[in-house]
Amino acid sequence: MIGEFIVFRKSYFSMEKKDRSKGELLKIIEELKLENSTLKLLLQNQEKESKDTEQALRLSEERYRLLADLSPEMIYLVDEFGCILYVNSAAAGTLNLSAPNVIGKHLTDVFSNEIAQSHLAAIKHVFVTKQKIKNEILEKFPLKEMWIEVSLSPLFNEKGETIAVLGLSNDITVRKATEEKLRKLSQAVEQSPVSIVITDTNGNIEYVNPKFTEITGYSFEEALGKNPRILKTDTRKSEEYKQLWQTIFAGKIWSGEFYNKKKNGDYYWENATIAPILNEKNEITHFLAIKEDITQKKVVEQDLQESKEFLKETQNIARLGTYSLDIATGMWTSSSILDEIFGIDSNFNKTLQGWWSLIHPEWQGIISGYFINKVIGTQAKFDKEYKIVRNNDKAVRWVHGIGRLKMDDNGLPIYLIGTVRDITERKEVERDLLKAKERAEESDHLKSAFLANMSHEIRTPMNGILGFAELLKEPNLTGEDQQEYIRIIEKSGARMLNIINDIIDISKIEAGLMKVNMNESNINSQVDYIYTFFKPEVERKGMKLIMRNSLPDSEVLIVTDREKLFAILTNLVKNAIKYSEKGTIEFGYRKKDEYLEFYVKDKGIGIKKEKLTAIFERFVQVDYSDLKARQGAGLGLAITKSYVEMLGGKIWVESEIGVGSTFYFTIPIKKSEDKCITGYDMAVTNQMSQIGNLKILIADDDDVSEMLISQMIRSLGREIIKVTSGDEAVAACRNNSDIDLVLMDIQLPILNGYEATRQIRQFNKDVAIIAQTAYALAGDRENAIEAGCNDYITKPINRDELQS
Repeated sequence: MIGEFIVFRKSYFSMEKKDRSKGELLKIIEELKLENSTLKLLLQNQEKESKDTEQALRLSEERYRLLADLSPEMIYLVDEFGCILYVNSAAAGTLNLSAPNVIGKHLTDVFSNEIAQSHLAAIKHVFVTKQKIKNEILEKFPLKEMWIEVSLSPLFNEKGETIAVLGLSNDITVRKATEEKLRKLSQAVEQSPVSIVITDTNGNIEYVNPKFTEITGYSFEEALGKNPRILKTDTRKSEEYKQLWQTIFAGKIWSGEFYNKKKNGDYYWENATIAPILNEKNEITHFLAIKEDITQKKVVEQDLQESKEFLKETQNIARLGTYSLDIATGMWTSSSILDEIFGIDSNFNKTLQGWWSLIHPEWQGIISGYFINKVIGTQAKFDKEYKIVRNNDKAVRWVHGIGRLKMDDNGLPIYLIGTVRDITERKEVERDLLKAKERAEESDHLKSAFLANMSHEIRTPMNGILGFAELLKEPNLTGEDQQEYIRIIEKSGARMLNIINDIIDISKIEAGLMKVNMNESNINSQVDYIYTFFKPEVERKGMKLIMRNSLPDSEVLIVTDREKLFAILTNLVKNAIKYSEKGTIEFGYRKKDEYLEFYVKDKGIGIKKEKLTAIFERFVQVDYSDLKARQGAGLGLAITKSYVEMLGGKIWVESEIGVGSTFYFTIPIKKSEDKCITGYDMAVTNQMSQIGNLKILIADDDDVSEMLISQMIRSLGREIIKVTSGDEAVAACRNNSDIDLVLMDIQLPILNGYEATRQIRQFNKDVAIIAQTAYALAGDRENAIEAGCNDYITKPINRDELQS
């Protein structure tokens, strides 16, 4: 500072006296960049002093030195190399040295090497750039560590050269500490996991932290100046808000919960604490609100409450009662559900003796031994199912008791706490399941027998078909032998087809696909046809077939499914023939109230009494263990029973071993409004339609089927076209518009028969298309008609049916 002052003095007095104006003085001050308040004060005092004599200047210099020493700022001058030219008292005191002991020393003599090097670098920067620098530094002085604010300014000579650096330092340790506290406080508020809101006394928002914006969706700018009512949901009453304001205006803290709404419309719960902010005069200037989002907590509380209610309701539904037994006194307490299970009321003696009276006599000894030896003896969990006798109605019930001992500090049992549940229904279910298991095992036995029988039933006709087909190749067969072999092949094929039809029928019934087609039916015509059809077969066995009709033709026209009625009668008569070797077979019907009761009576082998119900189940014959069991898959009577029930009737049998059996079934009488009596012709006509000269397309990928169809329709067509895929069938129809008839197999490659038919119908609406397929399930005919076919026939194809 003194050096700077010398430079100033020389510059000032080198001027002519007439030029020593105040403006020139300020110009010099500006050039010397004298910004420090102390130096400016010195310069102002200098202007007031005598400007004419060197003596006055010397006196002023002493005065300025005194003022510098009195300054609380640390003032010092340093040359370019770090040599200390001047320090005031404040600077020397900070270094714990006197001023004379500091002047002339190097910075490294009074500071640590690290601090000294940092100062030297800053001084060098000022000398080179001739610019002032200002910085805040944490330095460790001999007496204490402190933060100082350092300002380094260059001092110039008359040539504008930097001759020294003026340093001014202020102790800002207290300020930095305050700033650090404020920084930490600000950081805590900004990073707080709860919302912080500051409002004025009118409730208008002046500050919100980031957590507030995160929770509510309102930005700082959107919330500023707004009232917290932007979150309001109108779930809190106005009286509650009034009480809130009265509390905080009284200088007290208010706490409570709010159900608020976010910016996006979502609702949430928060726990709020609102406190007044006071100034030094103890006046309320603002309000501080700290809010915690407790939505999840509320959800948990609600779930817990619902769980408690659910548990209580579950215990009611599950009939789960609770108890606590004091082992020392033998007294026990119980829930209302347990009282209901035991059939006791509030007057019941709830002691061990009372509980003992509720245990079924058969179980008292078991429970006594279990409780003493297992529960008390090994401290195991009580877990036992046992019977009780209810106190009020003496009903026997099954219960499941579970409990665990509570021990004292000495390891002795003091309480048994647990639950009791009524499991009577479960025990009944278990009993039923056991019976069902036994039935399933029996069914599995029957199924195994059925599979063995089925193998026999399929292989036997196959043996006839393949064996006699091989014999037909013999060169020396007579015509009579050939016809006999062909007859056997036809009979074996019919037998195999019956087995397959039975399997398909039972599959339809079990899948619920069997339909009932109700229409008019003449009962006498059907019975007459059954008699005519089976009479030759019965007589060939040396027996006699008898038919009984009890109603005149004027009363026999009813509404029923005549196909199923025919199948029922056929199955029962065939069974009678199969199991009879002599005597007569009689069948017919009689009217009983609103039902027709049919019967089929034989003099056959009869049925064991224990089998009278089982024979109507699947896979069961009269005696499946009999090595001489008759032909059949054991499905006929199961199908028959299902058909009877579909028609609204019931079926039963009366039988005696060695005497014979009589099967009965009923169907309800549903009169037709049409009084005309029509017969029911069950036979398929053998007359061919007088049709010829047809151009026919056969679409079938099976060579045997194609050859058979070709032979069957040979007399009907002038030209036959053959294809083996659906796309070829479409192309053939497109290229031959004069085709009269298409016999379309359904299971074709590339395009199936349904899709091929649909494509043909797009350009040819008139050609007749008959679906012919090995499929024979419910809905197949409807699917064929829906695709555009005119009719539908199943394989194996009957020639008369096809030609018809």
